[in-house]
Amino acid sequence: MKRKIPVFIFATLLLFSCEKDNVEIESQWSYSEKLSVKDVFYGKAFNACSIDGNEMLLLSPDKFIRVDNSEKIIEERTVDTKNFMPNYKGGFLSKDFYVLANYLKLSTESKVDSLQFDFYSTKKDNLLPKSINTNIFPNSDIYGYQIKPFFEYGHEYKYFAVNSSGQIGIIVTSYRRNQPKDQGGIHHLAIIDLNINQEGIDPKFNRLIDINDLAWNKKIYNIKAIGKNFFISTSGNGTYFVKPTGEIANFENNKAVFGKEDIIYQFGEKQIEQSVDCREWKWSMNIDFDYVFEVDAIDNKIIDYSSATNMTSYSLSDFTEKKLVSKGLPNGRTYFIKEFNSKIYIGFWNGGIYSIPKEKFIQ
Repeated sequence: MKRKIPVFIFATLLLFSCEKDNVEIESQWSYSEKLSVKDVFYGKAFNACSIDGNEMLLLSPDKFIRVDNSEKIIEERTVDTKNFMPNYKGGFLSKDFYVLANYLKLSTESKVDSLQFDFYSTKKDNLLPKSINTNIFPNSDIYGYQIKPFFEYGHEYKYFAVNSSGQIGIIVTSYRRNQPKDQGGIHHLAIIDLNINQEGIDPKFNRLIDINDLAWNKKIYNIKAIGKNFFISTSGNGTYFVKPTGEIANFENNKAVFGKEDIIYQFGEKQIEQSVDCREWKWSMNIDFDYVFEVDAIDNKIIDYSSATNMTSYSLSDFTEKKLVSKGLPNGRTYFIKEFNSKIYIGFWNGGIYSIPKEKFIQ
């Protein structure tokens, strides 16, 4: 249950917040010729990024590159997907691994006999994947499992998240194998234990957590891991707080979720709330936007990069809100925003990657 605050305090805080909403920071971004993908097919852009010390890792559904701090490509791999079905999904990227999910034996009803997850190590000269197949999921002789497209964007890298215990959470949906027209499936969270060592990756299936009130056709914005736990943000069903042990709770109306220094922040209904236990929530500030789906942290600020034309920063120290007026960026979907080598990098659906000196972005 959310904590209530007195009306006069709420009004005062609201006025204080609104007075700061007009602050704008204008910035000029530069196109990265070296890193951008030209003539990109839909879904083939570098849409996942991770930082490994002095190197940046970029991943598309069929390519992986390692970049040094001068933007020189020091390693490049093309992932062999010639035997993959056309609607295979690219996977989550951390500094240690990436995942590709391939549908096997796709039927005319767009349902599959199985779903294979291939885990690739990012370590140099370690190219052989370790695989897990959905036939090890519970009742796989009765139920088939697949990854459904998330909200509007079928090639997102938001089907996977890795928690602080080295477990990966993968969202899948189910259907009855012998009933092609069955519409009764639900979403599940598959938990995979990852043992990452010098030899590579050794994934082990842990459990499948049923989210019984989240039907197969309900839209999902993203999945995020904060600490040991997973957060699944949906359209119309709020956000599900899922522990890897199987416990589930639901928060109404919020969309993006972010964790920093043991505090969880949630965005929704034009406000930000915070909690330390995901049970009691405290109002932090009002914001202009109700549609905040993608956030990340740079220093002590949360950056809403859901849309490049409406990027906004929120200070975690005094909750000031600043509009980031960006020049030089295209319109359309952004995939990631990361700090690397004293610069901020942002990746777009059309293959373009842009950068700006950090001091010109965060002020």
